[in-house]
Amino acid sequence: MHWSQLPTTETLLTGLVAVGILGLYLFVSRQTVSGKELLLRSLLLAVVLFSLCLIIWKPQYAKEQQTGNAFLVTENGLSVPDSLPGFVLPGVKADEAVAPITDLATLERNHPEIKQVFVAGYGLDPEETKSLHRIQLIFLQKDRPEGFNWLDYLHKVKAEEALRVSGNYYIRSEDSLKIRLVTSEGAQDSVWITHKHPDFTLNAHPRLPGNFVGEIQVIQNKEVRHEPLPYIVTPKEPLNVIVLQAYPDFETNYLKDWLADQKHRVQIRARISRDKYSFQQINLPTQKQQLAILSKASLENADLLIADTESLEQLSAQEKKQVQTAVAQGLGLLLLPDDKWSQKADVLGHKFAVHTTGIKQFIPVHLSTSGAVSDAIEKLPVAFSDRQIVVPIVYSKDKEPVAAYMPVGLGRVGVQLANGTYTWILNAKDKVYSTFWTEILQGFSRKKEHIEVKFKQFPFAWEDNISHLLYTDTAVAAMTVQYLSGSKEKIQPKIDLPETSVATYPFHPDEAGWLTVTSDNDTTHAASVYVVQADKWKDLKQASWFQTNSQIRSITNINTNQKFTTWKNIPLVWFFMALLIALFILWWREKA
Repeated sequence: MHWSQLPTTETLLTGLVAVGILGLYLFVSRQTVSGKELLLRSLLLAVVLFSLCLIIWKPQYAKEQQTGNAFLVTENGLSVPDSLPGFVLPGVKADEAVAPITDLATLERNHPEIKQVFVAGYGLDPEETKSLHRIQLIFLQKDRPEGFNWLDYLHKVKAEEALRVSGNYYIRSEDSLKIRLVTSEGAQDSVWITHKHPDFTLNAHPRLPGNFVGEIQVIQNKEVRHEPLPYIVTPKEPLNVIVLQAYPDFETNYLKDWLADQKHRVQIRARISRDKYSFQQINLPTQKQQLAILSKASLENADLLIADTESLEQLSAQEKKQVQTAVAQGLGLLLLPDDKWSQKADVLGHKFAVHTTGIKQFIPVHLSTSGAVSDAIEKLPVAFSDRQIVVPIVYSKDKEPVAAYMPVGLGRVGVQLANGTYTWILNAKDKVYSTFWTEILQGFSRKKEHIEVKFKQFPFAWEDNISHLLYTDTAVAAMTVQYLSGSKEKIQPKIDLPETSVATYPFHPDEAGWLTVTSDNDTTHAASVYVVQADKWKDLKQASWFQTNSQIRSITNINTNQKFTTWKNIPLVWFFMALLIALFILWWREKA
């Protein structure tokens, strides 16, 4: 290291130890050794200690100033052009000529002359780049990494409902491989992946409640790769659903029949004229009070309120107030919008940020490998904007959210943009219809759990990596993470959006396995989160970094040079010689 690297924990500790040893020697020897002899021996001891420190510190000196390019080697960037300096972060394999650095902040601090760094390989975790203020990173364009490009699934499902894992596995060659889903109940589903068909969807229907770690297996040329897949199964319970119709239509009629087949308890209120309604009850006692008005009691007992645009607009002021209060207390509100909804994009006073697109058809993501033209249904030609935090529930095969909600208090207010899902039933696609609405009910209904935690960007957290939790609460507060070992960590919200009651919590788990998360607002209840080992799902991280880095800035040819100082290690043999000479003189003086 050179002079600007000296003030580190390592150098300070070794320096303090050396000074302490020298001081202790002077204190002990001042009574037994004469003044000149003590001075000579102290100088020799200082040479010994200083030589040891220099051997530990490995000092450098400025060799010369050159014109060239600085490189940072990341995963799969082993070959670096013949230009110095080259750097590498911990955990990345690289040529011996490349200098290791602890982080990007160290690079910026120790090399003030470097203004640009070319990143070779798959790229950097975006979190690492936030420590840079002066150095510009330029990503050297490279073929995207082989392996998993993305993965998505619901971590928590009810017993016997679908545990669906969707993703994309990229292969450069014409080879094929098999991806298999294994749960605690054995092998469940598998699919073949090729270069032309990289998308996949795997399904399971776990029956046993509990916390489990399944597997995604990648099988190629008799070799099997095992990746952990944590999931939670909760007991299945029927939901209490209220459906409001401005007028009878096919979509709602088919939906209520499906809800009845699923044993959910349903109340339907359909408007006949200005002040007249028809009522229907499914799987409920006949003596139950009808929904002439939406009362506080009926909404408190409901898990989900489904309504079209016009029926929400026709609610009385008192009913709107009751619904808003119920949502804040945990009720789920799902809007089935009409063609004009995007003009206001409002759901009972809650504004959704959407923009117009030309996409008017929708195929669910789980049909991305087998979807046919008959699977496509109509959708509103709008998409949810990135300017607003919403929680997606159903994706299209193009990874666009088709149904999403914004948390409001303890509840959620959402929209599903697909029109005419009943056409799946007409086309004998009953399973597709059931899968779609099961996901809707799972995502939008009142949550019986006291605390619910989701992940941002990735479907799980990694050991020894920055991860982000999304947490919904009435009041954003700090959270406590407790590991299996018993150690605890307090994490603070990074993004505070009180109007939507959503917070993002970055944290750096140092242990793999199940952990519990507790909000400071309610320490009596906890959520379970699984942290995978640092070396698992590695390609998933690399694919995300590759995509993010490419969006920042990427080039294929290097055509810029900059002046920088190259540093050369001082040969340690000189320090060893000084150490041995000083030790020999000390021994000789002591013997004399």
